[in-house]
Amino acid sequence: MSRPISSLEAYWGPFDRPVSVFLLESRGRLAELGLLRPLPDWVSSFTHWPHFFFQVYDGSSPEFRGLQHEFCHLFIWQKLSRKLPAWIEEGICEALSAMPDPRPIRAELMEKPFAEWDTPTLLDLDPGPLPENQAYRKCHSFVRYLIQKEGWERFRASLDDSNENVVKRLCALEPQWKDAISAAAIPEASETGVP
Repeated sequence: MSRPISSLEAYWGPFDRPVSVFLLESRGRLAELGLLRPLPDWVSSFTHWPHFFFQVYDGSSPEFRGLQHEFCHLFIWQKLSRKLPAWIEEGICEALSAMPDPRPIRAELMEKPFAEWDTPTLLDLDPGPLPENQAYRKCHSFVRYLIQKEGWERFRASLDDSNENVVKRLCALEPQWKDAISAAAIPEASETGVP
């Protein structure tokens, strides 16, 4: 478990709150614990502060990217003492745990501005599995663009403001991001240090 945490500590600083990690042999075990929430079958891990749940299907080791994504949620909740709106939080978790997907995003998702994404989970917008889930891909692309444009420290510092102000600021930057991706102006990861 230390590898996903140590790679995120480079962005967030030390992880210093206790967290319970549950490795479960089946989704049925979640139901026994009274923790099963409506999730698609492809979801194998999720967080619910201060708990991290990972379903182990065949006894093999958990997938690193999924672990890193879910631990990123825990870092956000620890460092900000709150949850962010789903599209911002999932975008951060994706940007810090996965390489971008260059495939185009469906027009109806691109046309719907983030300001109208008021769902508690991105699965309400697109229930498809990662990496095919286009709502996650849109958020990933947007947050990655912002981190590369502003630098991690400035982007991270902006999250300390209220959720209302964070949303206003980021929504105002959405048109610039759309222009940049249409012009293929997002820098390569090697130029910025962000995956």
